[in-house]
Amino acid sequence: MPQIPWSETLIKLLKELSFQQRSIFTMVFAASTMVFAVVTRVFAILTMVSVVSTMVFIVLTTVFVTSTTVFVALTMVFIISTTVFVTSTTVFVVPTMVVVFSTLLSQKRNLFRADLKPVSPLRRKPPASTGGLRVTTNQSSKGDITMSQRFRIADRLKSQSAEQLVIMAGAVIAGLTNNPAFPAPTVDLKAVQSATDDLNAALAAQAHGGAAATAEKNNKHEALIVLLRKLKHYVEDNCGNDPAVLLSSGFQSAATTRNRSPLANPSILAIDFGNSAELAVKVSPIARAKCYEVRTAAMGPGNVPGSWQAGGLFTAARSMKVSGLVPGTTYVLQVRAVGGSTGYSDWSNPVSHMCA
Repeated sequence: MPQIPWSETLIKLLKELSFQQRSIFTMVFAASTMVFAVVTRVFAILTMVSVVSTMVFIVLTTVFVTSTTVFVALTMVFIISTTVFVTSTTVFVVPTMVVVFSTLLSQKRNLFRADLKPVSPLRRKPPASTGGLRVTTNQSSKGDITMSQRFRIADRLKSQSAEQLVIMAGAVIAGLTNNPAFPAPTVDLKAVQSATDDLNAALAAQAHGGAAATAEKNNKHEALIVLLRKLKHYVEDNCGNDPAVLLSSGFQSAATTRNRSPLANPSILAIDFGNSAELAVKVSPIARAKCYEVRTAAMGPGNVPGSWQAGGLFTAARSMKVSGLVPGTTYVLQVRAVGGSTGYSDWSNPVSHMCA
């Protein structure tokens, strides 16, 4: 059976319809066409919305990617900044720690060497009294004494006999009288002189007295010890840790733990002319010596030395300038070291020299 095209079938079907039916069909067809057009337009709109939505999604995705990139970049900047800060802090802290440790080590080294480092003695003007010792201090040179320890006075007052105590009191009174290093003794020297005279009188009375005289002598002995001990503390507190100044008071210096043996005798190595009325003496340095004492005696008729005079106390063995001499006079000089278990060494051999 031959097939009839659907258009021909439609036309044939339309011809068989009445006018009214054809009109309804036409209206339905027109309405369908309009609906199709509307649907087509809606579809176009939806397509456009979809395209716009896709574009918005793409833009948002791009913004997100850009934001993520910016965030990553900022994170990297923060990490780099933190690294730079840490590095800078480390660079600052390391030198600071090095300086702090160096300072601590230096202070520790200074404290450790404090007892080994020579200390220059304080310079003081010599006492003007003719009865006291004249003190001269000089800068210590290599090979001379080391004075890092605290110098103290020998506390042998209790063990001194009454006669020895009288001699010591006389030396202290002479040493402290008009001594500029000790301008205000805590005990009046007249009171010390009075106590010394009382002890001398009690000693004389004991020779002819009994127990009462002995008890009186002991009381005077103890009274003088009390006064001398007060002066001892005053001298220790005001000598500036200078052995020469301490010895100028008339007291003797106590032996340190390293000075429990007697000192060797110094030898005069040379005597040269100094300034006018002055001789410069050089002696061999003595280990553990605190200072050196010089005495002089003017040659009299027949080359007989006169009485010995104090020439001064010196801390430098190689530069002892004895002044106050008479030009044109020949002097005999001796030197002894101060310190050790006995307080002094023996005097050196005498050496004579003319003063210019």
